[in-house]
Amino acid sequence: TTSGTTKQPKLVVHDQQTLIRHGHAVARAFGMTPGDALLLGAPFCGAFGFSSALGALAAGVPMVTSPVLDAGECARQIAQHGVTHTFANNELLDRILAAAEADALPLASLRIAGFASFAPSLDDFPERAEKAGITLVGLYGSSELQALTAGQPADRSLAERQRPGGVLTADGARVRARDVETGAILPHGEVGEIEIRSPSLMRCYLDNPEATAEAIDADGYFHTGDLGHTVSEREFVFHARRGDFLRL
Repeated sequence: TTSGTTKQPKLVVHDQQTLIRHGHAVARAFGMTPGDALLLGAPFCGAFGFSSALGALAAGVPMVTSPVLDAGECARQIAQHGVTHTFANNELLDRILAAAEADALPLASLRIAGFASFAPSLDDFPERAEKAGITLVGLYGSSELQALTAGQPADRSLAERQRPGGVLTADGARVRARDVETGAILPHGEVGEIEIRSPSLMRCYLDNPEATAEAIDADGYFHTGDLGHTVSEREFVFHARRGDFLRL
């Protein structure tokens, strides 16, 4: 389901081939290989947790999770099972880090912590994570494109890795920005509505051809409703939702 940020909640249809292909793209992009382990903190019912699980399944790595989410338990699981990857919002990661600091739990195995910042401020969380040896990478995704559609490369500076957006995960995916007033495609660096063409794109909105036609243009680009600027045809930086929206 969509979260309602695209005018109203809708049901999104993906096919099995698209989902499996996206799982392999996630595994490649974020370096999941046999011997790694994923902490699944986000719920299966959301695109975030679902796409994380797809990546782990494609890579053949175990997933660690709990029936009830608890930051302290997550920290213990990372230490006990040698978790190498997790994808969550910054609030959960901050709570896990605080729990590990309080109980002196080692998080050295955690190589990649992908996050989407839904809070107004990160405070000192990125610096604390960096000190603990955790590589934070900003993410981007949606129900229509699937989560982890893009992510910041792990070899960049902390300031760059904190930005939401990043390099598109799937081979062949492309991004562009469109001027919201003139409709013109903008050069790199200028802010407009982000449009993405990706193999991970949905088939349609269920029983809603009008909304599908409005969201996906003749070139196969999905109109995200997000504002940002492109860095290249495969990389962009997210700025904000277009218009006055509240994400919950």
